[in-house]
Amino acid sequence: MIEFTRIENNIILATIYPVLYGKKLILSNFYGVSDDDVYDVYLGTNSVIIRKHEYDFYRIYIQSANLEETKQILNKLEGGQYVINIPSKKPIPKWCELLENVGFRNIGVYNRYFNTKVKNRNSACGDYALKADIVAIDNIIKSNFSLYTDYLPSYKQLCDMVENKQVLVSRDEDGKVLGTLIYTIQGKKCYLNVWIDFSGKGLFLLYKAYNIAFEQGIQYVYFWVNSTNVDVIKLHLMMGAKPDGIVDYTFIKDN
Repeated sequence: MIEFTRIENNIILATIYPVLYGKKLILSNFYGVSDDDVYDVYLGTNSVIIRKHEYDFYRIYIQSANLEETKQILNKLEGGQYVINIPSKKPIPKWCELLENVGFRNIGVYNRYFNTKVKNRNSACGDYALKADIVAIDNIIKSNFSLYTDYLPSYKQLCDMVENKQVLVSRDEDGKVLGTLIYTIQGKKCYLNVWIDFSGKGLFLLYKAYNIAFEQGIQYVYFWVNSTNVDVIKLHLMMGAKPDGIVDYTFIKDN
């Protein structure tokens, strides 16, 4: 078993830098930290393992200059489920070999798409969510998506997104929430975080999101789709979306 150390977000880079300075990285899926998250770090001689607690599992990030050492460290992981994501534009044979050898298995492959055909589309569906809708929205997304592969917002993040008018909903005649679309706007880009609907009006919910993006001068809409979700992929392609070549591979290890 290996011992992780809790590290403040603002010193993580300074902490791992001495271990890897001057060494050629063989594998890395670490691209920085978020101010809202808490991280633990294990420092090897030529490898760094960073973990972040999410729900009832750990998501881990690796920087390795020595595959054999990294393999030995990963073999000693204990104390729960560990999930790792490998985003890449190229095949990942080294990652697959390493992770499979230490007990990880692949549970999902997602492709990223973008759409520059951002324009007004007729939509009679899509109200901004209210605070009273938060529990229903949270139940819908947590019941129908994977916590491991889909990067779902926490309850607190969802509350903030509703307050910031980043959450659209569809309803039945009695006002019950039957669908939702959650998005984030950053500069001239819009990211569709979650989209699900059981009202039969899901397409109009998507149209509403594009209308909002158009009104705000957004030029690019980005989103991830499970590679096995053929029907949703076809729909996005018909709307002008294209894959940008980035694929996210998710692996999990049960201890």
